Amino acid sequence: MWEAGDSQVETPAAIVDALRTAEAVGREVVCSAPCAVEWERALSWLSEYAAAGVVHEHTGTIIVAGGNAPILAGGKPSGNRRLTASRSPVGTGTEYVILLAQDCAAPNRLHCRPPRDREVEIAFLWYVKTGEDLIEGLGFSP
Repeated sequence: MWEAGDSQVETPAAIVDALRTAEAVGREVVCSAPCAVEWERALSWLSEYAAAGVVHEHTGTIIVAGGNAPILAGGKPSGNRRLTASRSPVGTGTEYVILLAQDCAAPNRLHCRPPRDREVEIAFLWYVKTGEDLIEGLGFSP
């Protein structure tokens, strides 16, 4: 079982398996302006998986959520991770890009694992892009 501070733990197999199909999602979601559906999904996912659904700030271009990491591993929070989603116009403004940034307040980031940053990013971006929650029902929700 995962214990806080244990740097040797792996993300539970159920999450790894669920995310495997979405690995090609990339590092961003590009959508037609104003990306209203995708932005609403970003808020919904962060509200669901951030610590106790804590959303600290929500504007038209940024959502800051967190405290504890969004997915529980072995029944314990995986750190003190803050998640920030941003929506910015690209090119001529007919498209927007949605990104997820993660910041861990733990002194050496080891307390923010699992899940790995990329696993959180995949789950978030896949949901924003498709509306499909790959980790729902896996027993790793707050």
